Amino acid sequence: LSQLPSGVILFNRLGLVQQANPAAKGIFGYASPLGLHARDLFKGITALRSADASAESGSGAMLKTLNGCIANGQPAQRLEADYLTPQGKARVLGITLSPVRDPQGATLGVACLTSDLTERLRGPFNQALKDAGLTAQQHLLKDSWIDQDMTTIRLRRKELKISEQALRFQIMKTALAIAARI
Repeated sequence: LSQLPSGVILFNRLGLVQQANPAAKGIFGYASPLGLHARDLFKGITALRSADASAESGSGAMLKTLNGCIANGQPAQRLEADYLTPQGKARVLGITLSPVRDPQGATLGVACLTSDLTERLRGPFNQALKDAGLTAQQHLLKDSWIDQDMTTIRLRRKELKISEQALRFQIMKTALAIAARI
């Protein structure tokens, strides 16, 4: 677990962190999340989206999903969460929850596999800004605009159900609009 690039956290049946690999510590922004309750670890979640494109706000949705996984033993796959670390860094996380069972099939807890999707989603913005030849001072201003525009694009993607290719076009168009504002 210590060499995986994805974060792995093991919760017991009470929702307490029993184990976390180094990647999970970095992704969630905690030096040692051991013993934290899921409520505290996930308090930075501001929005949670599922594979069926439904969205809920706040960390309560994630706790409900985790508790459902513990109670009924059903995994929750391809969740996407907007997360704010304790240090104030905004991230987009890919999350999968899977029950951990004993040999008799009883649920002992939940394994939470987490990937930081932030850079993958911001990559097209950063490249477009780099291609536009922006100065270092202008790069300092771009992050807040990118966060606002990423939220707008995700909402538009959900509402309009546009294709991935159309989404890439929208990202480039938005990045060029940002460059024009500077």
